[in-house]
Amino acid sequence: MSILGVAKRLTDRLFGNFAEAFLSVCGEEDPPPESFPSDRFTEPRGDGPYLLESMRADKQGLLHRAGVRKDVVIVQCYREDVGCAVGINALRWGDAVIYLDGDICRIDRSCSEFFLNHEIKHILSGDHCTLRVVAGVNDLVRPTVSVVGCFKAMHAFSRRGVAGAVAPLLGVVATCLACNRIVGALFRWREAKADDFAIINATDEELKGGWRFFTACRRIERDEARILRELFARSLFHPFELWRERIMTSSSVGWYLCNPGRPSYESRLRKIRKALAVREIEIDGTVEERRVEGLRVRVVEQRMDGLYIRMEEQAKPNPPDLFSESCPAMMYRAYDSMVCSGSADTLEESESPGGS
Repeated sequence: MSILGVAKRLTDRLFGNFAEAFLSVCGEEDPPPESFPSDRFTEPRGDGPYLLESMRADKQGLLHRAGVRKDVVIVQCYREDVGCAVGINALRWGDAVIYLDGDICRIDRSCSEFFLNHEIKHILSGDHCTLRVVAGVNDLVRPTVSVVGCFKAMHAFSRRGVAGAVAPLLGVVATCLACNRIVGALFRWREAKADDFAIINATDEELKGGWRFFTACRRIERDEARILRELFARSLFHPFELWRERIMTSSSVGWYLCNPGRPSYESRLRKIRKALAVREIEIDGTVEERRVEGLRVRVVEQRMDGLYIRMEEQAKPNPPDLFSESCPAMMYRAYDSMVCSGSADTLEESESPGGS
């Protein structure tokens, strides 16, 4: 990689979050692509505009009660996640856009409306701006502390040897970990607040849609854990990123360590189960199984799309190595087997609102 390329990546890493925060306040959103860049699974659907128009009409009362800006736009596009919100409610200089995944809108409208509630809360709170600013400060603090700590460690090493250099280096590690934990806790808190808003303002069907989505995601998590156990049974020499996935799917502690910015699926399901129990809503497993399975397949395909793009980027210098033994390639094949074979789980008693 050239010096210019390294400088560009370093600048993006240090100041990219600040740039996104600025654009969320003052920028104009580009029109989204009609389909996901890889074009492997998703295709534009003709019912998209009608779906969004009717969904916005259904949410007009909520938008008015919550005081959401009137120029907020709801857009159907094809994404790696179920939804995303850009823009803030307090300042009207830039666009405010909520993106919803087109295929999930088609498969389960109630699920999309639940996440529309979730993204409305992010717009109201200005999370896209504030969280990016916090992440940008973290991106600047960690390298600054690392550089200062290394200089102090070298100075201490020249005066007192190895024993003197240990304390500054431990301080650097502790500070960086603490910064990551604090930022992760803030992200989790905002996600939890958006979930609470979505649950309070959801209809019974929307609440069921949220339950179906998180049930599908937890099912995928279990399948990932099983597949990763099989991969690690063959050999322990794997890329670091695969080790990270293995730790994250092994337990709730592993999830917290490797994915600190989002609440676990189990904690989000617990909230929805509680709301369903309060409203005395029962889940019919035989009816919901097909819809949960449809969402599971779509979420797996979303992740395969993202992995395929990463493999394409890694293979640009050498295209024949697209499916080499890289972490994205290994995970891609694992997800492909999950789509072909189906989930090992079905709706169990523990997955129903009345379960343990």
